[in-house]
Amino acid sequence: MTRSGHWHGYGPRTGSRDAYGQEALRRPGVGLNSEQTRAFVAATLPPLMTGRWLMRQNQTAADRTWTPS
Repeated sequence: MTRSGHWHGYGPRTGSRDAYGQEALRRPGVGLNSEQTRAFVAATLPPLMTGRWLMRQNQTAADRTWTPS
């Protein structure tokens, strides 16, 4: 079966289970200058919500979570 068009995906996660469970690095804190927000922006773990990739200006979701085939 051939499908046309395009699709969006939040592909399979690669990395350790322990790193994935670091919840604080997967969500921003309250306020742009909070310590947790700065840690979130610097982290390479995927955020809990895909739209929060936009807070990480030097990274893209495709660079971190998806390998084109």
